[in-house]
Amino acid sequence: MNLKIPTSLPVWHPAFLIATWFGSGLLPRIPGTWGSAAALPFAWAIMWAGGPWAGILCRRAGVDLPLRVIRPEQAFFAPPAGDGIERIIFGDLITGLYWKPEPNGWTRVGRLDYDH
Repeated sequence: MNLKIPTSLPVWHPAFLIATWFGSGLLPRIPGTWGSAAALPFAWAIMWAGGPWAGILCRRAGVDLPLRVIRPEQAFFAPPAGDGIERIIFGDLITGLYWKPEPNGWTRVGRLDYDH
């Protein structure tokens, strides 16, 4: 593919910079792939900066982002000192709760279903 840059448009012009993604689209061999690769850090930064609102921002920009923000209910319990009981991971499918030992010795209790 032979790309020709218009001589009337300087390389520092905003339209040129946006159209070629700061020149990455003009790199040899696979120019479109270079442009996509160069855009990834910016996409990651937008998602990181958007936080819980990233879905709304992307939807307004016309991008389908099938993510949802959840904040599961969790509690942490410290066992009595010197109880000597081995902790296991346990899930109660009837009540929808789980118990999970944490590395610091505490027990995490949470819900198995985030829709409630």
